[in-house]
Amino acid sequence: MMNTGVKLLAQTDDIATVGGWGVVFGGKDLYGETFSADTDYMLDLVPRKPVLYDHTLGDIKHFLGAVVKIEQQDGGLWVEAELNRHAEYVEHVLALVE
Repeated sequence: MMNTGVKLLAQTDDIATVGGWGVVFGGKDLYGETFSADTDYMLDLVPRKPVLYDHTLGDIKHFLGAVVKIEQQDGGLWVEAELNRHAEYVEHVLALVE
């Protein structure tokens, strides 16, 4: 069974790099939808993908960092992001990762 948790990969005083499976092929999301290697994820649609804490259709107030890597592997899409350790809520997010 694949470990689907997010991991802390590296950190400095300014940046924390986290990684995990953004999509697990054959797995179901909260709406019961499944995804495969053939799904069009439109990864080029937004070249620099932000990491947000409280994204809504309204104001975006907490930009935590950016996705730096998305790699399709046999089991799904592996995603890595660099988080700004000085951004509000990042230390709380890192505590959840631990």
